Amino acid sequence: MTGDDPNEPMFDTINYLPKIAPLPLVVIHSSGDQFMTNEMAQEMFAAANNPKQFKLVEASNHSFSGNTDGFFQILRESLQWTNSNPT
Repeated sequence: MTGDDPNEPMFDTINYLPKIAPLPLVVIHSSGDQFMTNEMAQEMFAAANNPKQFKLVEASNHSFSGNTDGFFQILRESLQWTNSNPT
């Protein structure tokens, strides 16, 4: 990975995050994400309304290399949490 912008459509996510509530939101972020810093991910998370959770996975890159097991564990836990927080 080069750290360049991904070759896919991009949009300004932060403007949409406050509109997600009352649906539960889980942000799962890789500590080694080469496209979005941890600070950027936290800023986006702060823009969302509750209910919400932020999960940081210690991994090497945007694809969670080096810790895909950790990613899938957090994904399972997050799905359980969203199911327990109906709107």
